[in-house]
Amino acid sequence: MPSRARVSSRKCSSPPANNVAQLGRACRPIAATSPPQGKRPSLGQSTDGFGAASYAASGPPVTKKCPIAALWRRCHHRSHPDPIRDTRHDPNICRHHPHAALWHAQCLSDQPGDRAILVDTGLPNSERKIEKALTARGMDWSNLTLILLTHAHIDHAGSAARVQMRSAVPLLAHHEELPYCQGQPPLLKPTGPFGRVFYRTGAIQRPFEAVTPDVIMTTDGFDLSGFGFAAQVLHTPGHTPGSVSVVLQDGRVIAGDLAASGILLGGIACRARPKSPPFEEEPLRVVASLQRLLSLGGREFFLGHGGPLSAKAVQRHSEALRQRFTPRV
Repeated sequence: MPSRARVSSRKCSSPPANNVAQLGRACRPIAATSPPQGKRPSLGQSTDGFGAASYAASGPPVTKKCPIAALWRRCHHRSHPDPIRDTRHDPNICRHHPHAALWHAQCLSDQPGDRAILVDTGLPNSERKIEKALTARGMDWSNLTLILLTHAHIDHAGSAARVQMRSAVPLLAHHEELPYCQGQPPLLKPTGPFGRVFYRTGAIQRPFEAVTPDVIMTTDGFDLSGFGFAAQVLHTPGHTPGSVSVVLQDGRVIAGDLAASGILLGGIACRARPKSPPFEEEPLRVVASLQRLLSLGGREFFLGHGGPLSAKAVQRHSEALRQRFTPRV
């Protein structure tokens, strides 16, 4: 697949190699190799909820009277007081606790203590939680080779600027997502009653610190081998115009908010049951993006809200969206 990208004019200490092997405020060489033979990159995911610790410094985005926020806090704190704790899904995939489903920062890594790519950065003020999660995996900021934004809503890109500064590694986003990265209010189209109620809380509309990507995708595909991983970033619009997904060679997909699962924002129950996220700009483009990922062999989909979902569940969700939104002649 093509892997061209436009890079920002931020100066580096040495010229880039391959895609963008040396970028950021304090550049360091990144080996352009795939994971060692026989190893699969692992997916580590940590989460936290709206109105909880992620907003401790700036105050919660919703009022105490909001029933959604109150329900989330009760379920979250009763069952899982530590939002960073990991549990094993299989020897190569480190998954979050099922009741902590809103923090949206996933780590693609070779093995604990090796290099990693951070996919999304969570809500504002999440950088310390990310650092703690890296430490739990035997890593620190120096292990990161890239920060990648699946899209620029506050719950996925809220800490992007601070993580970019603290880690001094390049940050990648699609060019169609730049307006949201720079502070333009997102176009929020609720997908159902929960989305309409959630919109009224104001949580998703809160401004966050603007971020300028170092690597800007200008094509439909971007090869991550230059950052040490045999994987592709694909433009998968629909949730937002510049949404992207990460596709690993073994068929696992990090799909951001291209789909969701579970009750409310995911993670309370029924995590294997697919649905749309609370907001979706263009449902039929979501269908096209999901079908593209399935046609490329996507077999397990890791999501920002709930999941993972099987290919069969994603296919059912895609067909339901197609039937609902295709104009009838």
